[in-house]
Amino acid sequence: MRAEHELLLLCARVNVDARAREHIARITRGALDWDDLARAAHRHGIEPLVYQNLRALCPAAIPREVNARLGAICFDIARQNLLLARELIAIRDLLAANDISALAYKGPVLALAAYGNLALRPITDLDLLIRPRDVARARAVLNAAGFRATEHFNPPEERAHLNANCEWTLANERVMVDVHWRVMPKFFYFPFDLDRAWARRASIEIAGTPVDSLALEDALLVLCVHGSKHIWHRLEWLVSIAELTRQHPEIRWEVVVARARATGVERMVLLGVALAHELLDAPIPDALRSKIAADRALPKLIAQTCARLFDERADEIFEGTFVDELHAQMYARMIWRARYYWHAIFTPTVSDVRAIRLPRALEFLYYGLRPLRVLARFAPKLMHRRFGA
Repeated sequence: MRAEHELLLLCARVNVDARAREHIARITRGALDWDDLARAAHRHGIEPLVYQNLRALCPAAIPREVNARLGAICFDIARQNLLLARELIAIRDLLAANDISALAYKGPVLALAAYGNLALRPITDLDLLIRPRDVARARAVLNAAGFRATEHFNPPEERAHLNANCEWTLANERVMVDVHWRVMPKFFYFPFDLDRAWARRASIEIAGTPVDSLALEDALLVLCVHGSKHIWHRLEWLVSIAELTRQHPEIRWEVVVARARATGVERMVLLGVALAHELLDAPIPDALRSKIAADRALPKLIAQTCARLFDERADEIFEGTFVDELHAQMYARMIWRARYYWHAIFTPTVSDVRAIRLPRALEFLYYGLRPLRVLARFAPKLMHRRFGA
């Protein structure tokens, strides 16, 4: 591993222990590509942590220009996060005034729950979970308040989007909001029960104002599935899991495992926790230790994921489809893999509707056209991988 990447991993934590401090001191005494370190910190969403820890532990080692650049970036992040926290409360109040309940997740609530500091986790938008029955009304309320959709659909495209995807993205001049009616798109099979999550919701204070959010166990479950969907190519997702594990010993890991098993994503939880331990020295909860050791597929998945972590091409691996060869391996049982493939291959998407226009009476044909388009797109790549050029 390159020294810059090792240093990044050592700084990617809220509190640096004595052993990590020694390693940081040793690495910063040697030759480093500081520009590469700064680029990697940006790509992985951990600039505030890197800046905070380097400034505290080895300020003299940071080149002046890099120090000034990181300082300015982190100041902007802190200012942006404060703005987004205020906007979150305002949007929550606006929806509540119209009898629409919303759960906040990721964004400011995750920064506070995991990092304990709003300024330490870069936030680019707000994520709200809305009951499916309230999505249309929530959009209308936000539209009336000046928010506009970032992507526009005609009626057939909108029906496909609502069926296949999980969110509407709306924005005004200050903030972007993702309104979710499920936590994952339909292709990445995860039958998360929103009604039950709502019943066991938690509350976190933002500037003295309580905001409803996912319970810790549900938040961890969703974070592990989200990271797995994206093949963990962004280190901040693992930092959030590591810090939640450290900061909240009250987490009921047996509950996390039970919910993961019931929804087919137990291996994704084990992978997230194992990666956080492998890369960030996060503790492995007792409830998961034997399960991680017993899953014989995990070592290979961990190695494949780690190999991609610092590959700058990782952001392009999905090629606009968010479908990856490792996805199916993250489902431990064949029945869950089969459901993943079924939804990925047979669920019509907006791109399918845009490619072939059908009258509404014939829209059911998209379920047959979708697998043909998938085959046309991916068969040449699979053949090339199998048989070579």
